[in-house]
Amino acid sequence: MTTTWSLVTTGVAWWVAGSLCALALGLTWWWQERRPGLRLLRALAAMAVVALIVDPALSRTTRHDEPPPVAVVMDVSGSMSVSDRHLPANHLLDLAEAVHVITSGMRSTGPRAMATALADWQSDLPAAAAGSLSGPRLRVHATALQAAAATGAGYRDAEALCREAASEADSLAAAGDSKAAAADSKTGRAADSKDVKTSSSGDDAQRARLSAQGAAIASLLPRLAAEQAAGDAALIAGWRAAQDLESRRRISAIDELLHVTRGSVAARLMREAVLPELSTQAEVSTWALSERLTPMVDSQIHPEAAGTDFAVLSDLARTWASGRTPGAVVLISDGRNHGGDPRPALRSLAARGARVLTVAIGDEAPPDEPALLTLDGPPVVRAGATITLLADVRRSRESETPWDLVIQVDGVVTQRLPVPTTGALRVVQRIELPAGTSGVRQCAARLELHPADSAAPPDGDHSSANWLPCPVRVTDEPIRVLVAEALPRWETRALVAALEADPLCVVERRYLQGPGAVAAAIPPAALAGADAVILGDLLPAELPAEDQVRLAAFVADGGFLTVVAGPRGMPAAFPLGPLAEVLPVRAQRGAPMWDGALAHTSLSLTPAGEQHPLSRLLADSDINRRLWAALPTPTWIAGGVVATPDAEVLVEASNGPQAVLPVVAVRTIGVGRILWLGAPETWRWRTFERGRAQIAFWQQSLRWGLAGRPRGLDAQLRVAVDPPRIDTRGTAEVVITAENDAPTAQVRTATGALITLTLQHVGDRRWRGVIADLAPGLQQIIVTSGTRREERDLVVRPRFASELGDPSADPLALRALALDCGGEATSAAGLHAAIERLMSELHPEIVTTVSTWRLAHGPWLALLAAALMCAEWWWRKRSGMP
Repeated sequence: MTTTWSLVTTGVAWWVAGSLCALALGLTWWWQERRPGLRLLRALAAMAVVALIVDPALSRTTRHDEPPPVAVVMDVSGSMSVSDRHLPANHLLDLAEAVHVITSGMRSTGPRAMATALADWQSDLPAAAAGSLSGPRLRVHATALQAAAATGAGYRDAEALCREAASEADSLAAAGDSKAAAADSKTGRAADSKDVKTSSSGDDAQRARLSAQGAAIASLLPRLAAEQAAGDAALIAGWRAAQDLESRRRISAIDELLHVTRGSVAARLMREAVLPELSTQAEVSTWALSERLTPMVDSQIHPEAAGTDFAVLSDLARTWASGRTPGAVVLISDGRNHGGDPRPALRSLAARGARVLTVAIGDEAPPDEPALLTLDGPPVVRAGATITLLADVRRSRESETPWDLVIQVDGVVTQRLPVPTTGALRVVQRIELPAGTSGVRQCAARLELHPADSAAPPDGDHSSANWLPCPVRVTDEPIRVLVAEALPRWETRALVAALEADPLCVVERRYLQGPGAVAAAIPPAALAGADAVILGDLLPAELPAEDQVRLAAFVADGGFLTVVAGPRGMPAAFPLGPLAEVLPVRAQRGAPMWDGALAHTSLSLTPAGEQHPLSRLLADSDINRRLWAALPTPTWIAGGVVATPDAEVLVEASNGPQAVLPVVAVRTIGVGRILWLGAPETWRWRTFERGRAQIAFWQQSLRWGLAGRPRGLDAQLRVAVDPPRIDTRGTAEVVITAENDAPTAQVRTATGALITLTLQHVGDRRWRGVIADLAPGLQQIIVTSGTRREERDLVVRPRFASELGDPSADPLALRALALDCGGEATSAAGLHAAIERLMSELHPEIVTTVSTWRLAHGPWLALLAAALMCAEWWWRKRSGMP
């Protein structure tokens, strides 16, 4: 570090300042009276004024070297929770050597050394045959091949091929030197061997020899890999058979690498092989990578259940955007990526001088053990009904060991189902359990070895570590649905039957025509006791304006309104008015109001519909999408409608060249929800899968529509938690309606801790709050308003392990990523050498810091001059002087 000082004047020049200072001192010295005190005050005031004009500044310039910044990024996604229990022997010893379990001299790496040298020579064979390979490069190949032949002595075919290739490289280099010397002697110029290229004379014999070497290398490389693996396997077997204490300790440490997860292996590589070497000459920061990039802390070393998104590496570019030149990015991962493309961000960093190094870990072969990916079920069921759970299981591929799916309810094991050993890789098993009485059923599942077989797998096996929970709330509160229709058409009868399949769903039918006709569709008394209202094909005369106003107020207060289109007048007869204001669609003037007898019509989910809980009839998104496409298509769809700007279209219909029509659309107003159904023919679904799709659609619609409806024992305080079940990354909303006192809300977590929620006043007597970042478990929401109190349950589940469907490592993806960004890819075998090469390319950055101190900085100097003048004036007055 070097430091220099300098004094400068930021105002007038120094010689002008000196002249002014001398003149000011002279005037103050000879001015009138001869009293020394007054002269001194005047002189000091004059010097302060001159200093204010001159404004001198003292500057310090410091130049020092700062180590280059290096980001070490470790993958902590779901696939990193897998244990590579069948890692090949050569990869296992590579890993053991990288983390210092064994030393490099304990194993023979002759086959690998020869394979590496031959592979490098094979990659340059086309350039050598064309005569465009430089002499120095040829000599590097010759030296490496000779050293590999000496290291792998004993493998006769490979040793002979290495020596033959080394001789060929030497002869090519010598031929190039002689031809270059002859050319230089003719031109009289000195030749530099670094710039001389071998001649491309088209020697057929030479090309034939190089071609034969390439073919021999291609056939020999797999054999060398097999020889290396066999030698390492024999070495491990010898250590296992040995009885000495050192061998037993070594085998114990090696077996530990097989039983721990990839995340633990990556953390150990980072701590023991990467950070100690890089920290000597780099400013190292550690990051955890999953679906987001966050600074590494101890709690994040353990793998999460989320997927991997390499595209979030672009956050590093923003981190280093403050002017620092990036040094390097070291990515430790198994290569599984379920997100975006990180190459643009890494190319940007590489263009600024950053080096990219990827370190691949994990086994490319799929694991033998099965895994329980998800356990899904309805969040709420009715008392006395059946709880249907769906378990998504990835079965084992090669292992014949039988596994069981164990189901537990309220701490008691109720079922053991065998996991299939043949068929599809992923299977969804259906489990039906009695719901029982009201309360929360703590359902959970996990995979275990069959009791008749060997003991449970060792700790660290992801598939049998902990129970995967799926709590289900059982309720006996009835849901009251009011159905208003002109005539009991097929659609109305079918949806009423689907709703009454739920024993606690009470449906009141109000038909304006036919047997048992009523005078009013929506009387105030019936609407006051309803939770949901389903409107059919009514005319404005059958649904007057006052009823429409009551419906709009019902929705705003948290009610659920479903409107089913029809050819009589819904929605064509309601282009304006209170009902039109709440519908998710608008009737267009001048457009045809209905489309009849459509041919080649197909239903399809929109992107919003693929994610919306109302249209997710099946847990698997791909199967759910195919289910909607396979449903019987309607013959009539309400035309001349468009969705409102704040509506979500979940299902749309297309009919060849005609415009796409919204079939299922939803909207939220206040705390209420509205569902629009533009095709009144869900009754046709009763012939599809024995009516399951139709019943699931209407019951799921009812659950979604009433999820945000505030309820309470006292009408003065009503509370809703929506949704009632989230994962660890999800959010839930608390909706509160309090008539008198402002409410307060707290969350009692699964561990008993209390968290106070921040509530926002959103309207007349309504408050909202957001719940997020909770640990898995059953949480309790406690809301109080004065003396009133309401409690609600919130289930937080572990996040779906998206990468466990196929957790095989993908080192080729990491290699392609590194090479595409001009970087380097390695594994545990070459990690030490790769880190050394990276450190040789890292150089400190010279940082210049300038610090300046100004005498006139701030008002203090002016205040000092004014104070001196005031003191001189006061002294003169006290002395009786004018």
